[in-house]
Amino acid sequence: MKIVELVAGANKDLWTSSTKSLRIGGGVTSIRLENFFWQILDEIGKQVKLPLPQLISRLHQESLIAGYNLSNFTSFLRVCCAHYLRLGKPALE
Repeated sequence: MKIVELVAGANKDLWTSSTKSLRIGGGVTSIRLENFFWQILDEIGKQVKLPLPQLISRLHQESLIAGYNLSNFTSFLRVCCAHYLRLGKPALE
């Protein structure tokens, strides 16, 4: 594959950002991500049978339990999405 092919077929809506208000840890927060990442998170949520807000809250909670520094939670979500794709969209529980 040539690098130009990454751009040629790209849908500009995928890199457009959207903001969602969610409740995490008892507080309401806004998260801004590119639509591409929202789609991946939605796909993961459907696989584990969790609505998007509950999935985000669970990722936050489990990452805190694991001792991760979440000073940039949005970046953490992007990395989770990339990791999911890199692993070939594995079955999740």
